[in-house]
Amino acid sequence: MATEEPERARRPRRRGLAQASNTPFVALNDSRQALAQRAYLTSLWGLIPGAGLLLGPLALGMALWYRYRERHNPNPSGRNLTNGAIFLGSLLLVTNWLGLALILVGLLQP
Repeated sequence: MATEEPERARRPRRRGLAQASNTPFVALNDSRQALAQRAYLTSLWGLIPGAGLLLGPLALGMALWYRYRERHNPNPSGRNLTNGAIFLGSLLLVTNWLGLALILVGLLQP
């Protein structure tokens, strides 16, 4: 006599965010747009006063490099992140460096 094991109810496996196609966070896990994500996050970190002097141009450069790489891709991803990083990076570049220049001019005047 063979003893039969009772069938256990199988729980469905949970799929990760990268595999699920119906979640709003699928685009955040796309490895093709990792540079766009880094550029956007760098531009957000550049909003810290003083940090934008270095992080603003860095974010702008990373975003422009990503846009250059993806311009011939027939299915580009990360376009919104790239546009946001370009906007914030250029804004940080202008405001932080102009502010530093004005501070230095004010300090050097008698």
